[in-house]
Amino acid sequence: MTAPVAPRTVLIVDDDPQVARIHAGFIATAPGYTLCAIAATAAAAREAVQRHRPDLVLLDVHLPDGNGVQLLPSLRTLHPGLEAIVITAAREQHTVAGALRGGAVGYLIKPFSRADLESLLAAFLDRAALGRTSAEVDQADVDRLFGARTAPSGAGQPPAAAPPAPATHASSSAGMNQATLDAVRLALVRAEGDLSASEAAAVVGVSRVSARRYLEHLLATGAATVQLRYGAGRPERRYRLR
Repeated sequence: MTAPVAPRTVLIVDDDPQVARIHAGFIATAPGYTLCAIAATAAAAREAVQRHRPDLVLLDVHLPDGNGVQLLPSLRTLHPGLEAIVITAAREQHTVAGALRGGAVGYLIKPFSRADLESLLAAFLDRAALGRTSAEVDQADVDRLFGARTAPSGAGQPPAAAPPAPATHASSSAGMNQATLDAVRLALVRAEGDLSASEAAAVVGVSRVSARRYLEHLLATGAATVQLRYGAGRPERRYRLR
């Protein structure tokens, strides 16, 4: 009988407690994974890697005491078997290039969908399973493991003309990004109740000011409602999807 495979351990490195909790929720429901620690700083990440020797780290770039991409090589020196998925709002080419050079096996730009992360986690398990048997692989397996796309069965034929890009709601509001708007809307759908701009920002991975702008857009178009919550200081605007 084949011995059961132990769950792969995951370290989450993010200085935002709410974002870290969301990532932890993803891991809690991902088959084959278990959370070993959460670190909010580069120093805490080094300590956690030394103590827990995780299989995988979900790594933010902007940390209070350092840069996650610059931190990654030192984490892998402490634990050479460590793999990393960078999760960040950083889109600069030099940041992506640094993540690749540092050994990251995935890079998710916020906002991202749960399916995006699940796909990377599944690919990690596939790589982790290599070497357990003497079974052979084909090119499609290799391409998937290395992140390449296998050519479709019609390879070699000229590609069909791409359909025209669909119109988006972004055109109705200057500077609106449809992907971000959809992510904010999804955050409201998944919320247990209502959300403040700060809470929506943490879920989506944008600034509070940006989240507030998209929430107010949903309010203005009738897609959301708002209520004021009174307490100490200014009342808090709480948004809910209609």
